[in-house]
Amino acid sequence: MRLGNSLKKYDELLQLAYEGSSEPEPWKAFVESFRDVLEARDASIVIQQVPNGNALPRENRYLLVTSDTSPYLTRDYLDSVMEANIVMALPQPRPTAVREILPEKQFLDSRLYQDFLEPVNIKHLMGMDIYRSDSLCIKLAVERSGNQEAFSEDDKTIFSMVAPHLQRALRFRSEVDGGLQLQTFYEHILDKMEVGVILLDEHGKVLSSNRSARDVLKQGDCLKVTNGRLVTVEPADCGRLRDAFNLAVSASKSQCRSQPGVCIGLRNSQGSCVTEAVVKPYLGDEFATRGNNPAVAVFIHVNQQRVSPVNSEVLTDVYGFTRKEAAVASLIGAGLSLNQVADDLTVSVNTVKTHLRGIYEKTGFHRQSQIVALLSNSSVKLL
Repeated sequence: MRLGNSLKKYDELLQLAYEGSSEPEPWKAFVESFRDVLEARDASIVIQQVPNGNALPRENRYLLVTSDTSPYLTRDYLDSVMEANIVMALPQPRPTAVREILPEKQFLDSRLYQDFLEPVNIKHLMGMDIYRSDSLCIKLAVERSGNQEAFSEDDKTIFSMVAPHLQRALRFRSEVDGGLQLQTFYEHILDKMEVGVILLDEHGKVLSSNRSARDVLKQGDCLKVTNGRLVTVEPADCGRLRDAFNLAVSASKSQCRSQPGVCIGLRNSQGSCVTEAVVKPYLGDEFATRGNNPAVAVFIHVNQQRVSPVNSEVLTDVYGFTRKEAAVASLIGAGLSLNQVADDLTVSVNTVKTHLRGIYEKTGFHRQSQIVALLSNSSVKLL
């Protein structure tokens, strides 16, 4: 369906652009509709932050909102794609096909094309910068397979009609949220991390926190929120937190990317050290023009008695485990003993050992501790 032939379709697409921020996965319905309108194989919004000095963890420097539901799109796979993605560095102020701004041979010889696009028969790419600065790039992109036609001038016209509305929707959402600089894009990933993350403004007011941090604050052993501001439970720690915070605010205001974080020990009301926190400047991007912007990021080490199990379906896709092997691996990765795994799955210990042998064969490991280490450090926890 071509957009020019359907005002109703155009209206629906714009509505999805402006309402996208309220979705569980922001703008997911928009990219699916945009894909259908352009008769593309896939459409996506890619948000990427420049890594130098970024307060967000390494694996969260980008986010992909895509209409593609292929099982091979695991976190590790996407990490590799983004490392090879030469297109993100190309300015695209208008809708342009990649081959219009990149020499044909350079594109075909690139790792992006040879390792990731050609194997799945993707040949035509078109994109446009929704926003670009020294520290943040947001692209709207579409792709077609080799047996489809290249993108036409009509396709570019449709792209040009829709993209400005997405730009306004993103800016409006950022301003309404108090200038949280697209933090909503990252929250569903941050919530799955086993490290607490708290974003503060320049006055120490808590702007956002992930699930692990909220659990720490709820327990109130070492940190709490008083009058909207982050404070320590132990008075003796207040000065060190204040000094680290002031240093981070100064670096944030001056955009000093060489300023390292400050690590401090946090004690409970009895004076015992219970955890550590790293206080770093939040070097984000001035996407919003008003409101309170994050100035400081506080990362809290979370001591968990039992790590949350990895999604067993993800383990099946990534490692080729059977359904039962994936269930066993997920619980072992969460730190359970073989007896505890057997109890959780209502099977015998011998059955668990049988599945464990299959896990060893497919991972090349020979010890249970290696499986725990593999899953504890794997990006699959974020999926």
